Amino acid sequence: MRFLAVGDSHSFFWSGRDDFSRTQSDDDRYHVFHCGPTIAYQAHKIRESLDTTVDQWLDTHRSLYSHAIFCFGEIDCRADFLKQAERQQRPVETIIEETVDRYLAVVQGINAKYDIPCLVQSPAPSPDENTHQDLAFPFVGPAAERNRCALIFDGLVAAKTAGHPSITHFTVLRDLLHENLLPRDGITYDGIHLKQTVRPMVEAALMEAVQRLAAS
Repeated sequence: MRFLAVGDSHSFFWSGRDDFSRTQSDDDRYHVFHCGPTIAYQAHKIRESLDTTVDQWLDTHRSLYSHAIFCFGEIDCRADFLKQAERQQRPVETIIEETVDRYLAVVQGINAKYDIPCLVQSPAPSPDENTHQDLAFPFVGPAAERNRCALIFDGLVAAKTAGHPSITHFTVLRDLLHENLLPRDGITYDGIHLKQTVRPMVEAALMEAVQRLAAS
């Protein structure tokens, strides 16, 4: 079993390190395909406008992988959903659902073209603005609202992939949040990206999803 982890900087979680230093994990079961700061709303770009697109990579390397993991959405939750809701004067729930539909259309296209089982990972929690500020990772709105958006996003992905024979969802998002929707302490190494200390929890959710697909 070998996984291709496709995503924004959160895909580097699967390298097994608390940094962005390499795409090949020390654990040979995982290989990272980093797509830059791509948002879920524009996930189509991973098939169209990267120096090497996901399609170009899989055209040559599909036989290496049993599954693909997709890691997008944290940027949308942190910086885009509340901004777009205000800008467009529409409910944030509508903005989120449109994003999920666009994102899953890309996953479905890759799944169908390459006959590869796809696992959609929950976004990481958005940081508490009172304890973390980094201009490299801007945010819009209070953390609790951003993480409410993340839970809506995560729930829609789960609902819209339910019952699909070769696409499913796995999540630890709720476990990484307090009841007030602020992130739990010590789960990230830079305020944004998950630490390897939470990997056993994430990997358990991943493997449960793999088993769920195998049984479908």
